[in-house]
Amino acid sequence: MIQRIAFIVGLISSVLLIIGCALVSFDLPGSRIMLLCGAPCFSFVFVPVLIYMNFKRQKLMSIGDKWVFAALHLMGISFIVGILLKLMNMSCSAFFIRYSLMALIFLILPVYFISALSTKLDEFYTEKDRKNRIIVGVIILTFVGFLYAMIDLF
Repeated sequence: MIQRIAFIVGLISSVLLIIGCALVSFDLPGSRIMLLCGAPCFSFVFVPVLIYMNFKRQKLMSIGDKWVFAALHLMGISFIVGILLKLMNMSCSAFFIRYSLMALIFLILPVYFISALSTKLDEFYTEKDRKNRIIVGVIILTFVGFLYAMIDLF
C-alpha cells in the first residue's frame, strides 16, 4: 500500500516538475505554480515516504545504514529546495545548494563508504552487494562533486 502511494506521489510530482521546467525554459506562464506544486510534493511527501520505506525494509542490516540513507535523502531534499529557490529567483538558494552538496561530499558519503566497507559479509550481505554499494557511492560522489564544482565556478 505504501509503495503504491509512493509511486503515485512520485509520478505526479515528477510530471509537475517536468512541465514546470519546460515552461520555465520557454518563459511561459504557469511555470512557477507547477514548480511550487511539484517540488514541495516531491521533497516533503515523496522523499519522506522513501525514508519510511527504507526504515521498514529488512534488507539493510544495521540501523546505521538506515540513518545514512535517511541523511542522503534529507540532503537531497535540501538540494531540491535550493534548486527550486534558484529557478524562482529567490534568495538563499546558494546556501541550500552549497550546504547540501558539502554535507553530501564531506560528511555523509564518507560515512556511507565506511559503513559499506565495515559491514560483515554473510548470506544476506554478499561481496556483490558490497561492490554494488561502493559503485553507487562512487557514482553519487562523482555526480555531486561535479555539481559542487559547477556551483563554485558560477
